[in-house]
Amino acid sequence: MANNYNLAVNLAPVQAVVDAIRATDVPTLGALITTVDTVVDAIRATDIATITTAITNKAIKGNHTRVTNHTTSGSYVDLVNITDIGVLTGVMFWCVGAAGNVDMRITIDGIAYEFNTFSALATTCYWVYFEQGAAGVIFLVPSTTHIPIAAEFDTSLRIEYEASGIDIYAGAMYSVI
Repeated sequence: MANNYNLAVNLAPVQAVVDAIRATDVPTLGALITTVDTVVDAIRATDIATITTAITNKAIKGNHTRVTNHTTSGSYVDLVNITDIGVLTGVMFWCVGAAGNVDMRITIDGIAYEFNTFSALATTCYWVYFEQGAAGVIFLVPSTTHIPIAAEFDTSLRIEYEASGIDIYAGAMYSVI
C-alpha cells in the first residue's frame, strides 16, 4: 500500500517579493557601494596626499623657533611678543660681564608670571621654569640646571626682561602650530 500525497504550494507571492528585492534593493545597494567606493578613492587621492605633504613639511608638528636678544636697559624689553597658538619649551638668560639684578616677566594668554630682582652671577647661564608654590600660586624660578618646560599658549606669548645696568642676553624656544 503506497501513500501518495500531492501538496500544492503556491510560491508565486514569495517569488514576487524576491523579484521585488532583486529589482529594487540589490541595484540600490550596488549603487551605494559604488558611491562609497568613489568617495574613498577621492579621499585617498587628495586628503592623504595633502596630509602626507603637510607632515613632510612639518606643518602639522609646528614650527620650532629660537630667539635671542641682548640688553643693558634698566627697563623691560621684549624677547618674544606673538599672537599665535603653540608651546613655550624653554627660556634662559645669561650675564655677560658683572653680576647684577635681572627681572623677567612671561605672559601667557594674558596671565603674567614674573620674578623681580634676581641676583644673577657673572658669566652664568640660568634656565627659567614654572613652579607652583603655596595656595597654588605659580611663579617663575631661575635655575642653573636645565629644567624643560612645555607651557601651552592659545592666543599669545610675551616674554620681557630687564637688567639693572648689567650686560645680559636672553633666549627663548617655542613652537607655533
